[in-house]
Amino acid sequence: MDRVSRSRPRRNVGTQVADRMSVSSDLVYLVWRHKLFWMVPLLLALIILAALVVLEATPIGPLLYPVF
Repeated sequence: MDRVSRSRPRRNVGTQVADRMSVSSDLVYLVWRHKLFWMVPLLLALIILAALVVLEATPIGPLLYPVF
């Protein structure tokens, strides 16, 4: 009996990055098209928070603790 692989095909990193950029460009288009400029500070805060979470896992993390 031959077993059929049911896992999804692997996508390369370039495709994954393009998908993420597509989502962010769609979000920017939504804000611009519908004049939702009040969302800009919220989005910037989320980006900064995400950057801090990512940097926490690097050797720079302990240097961030005295800032807060």
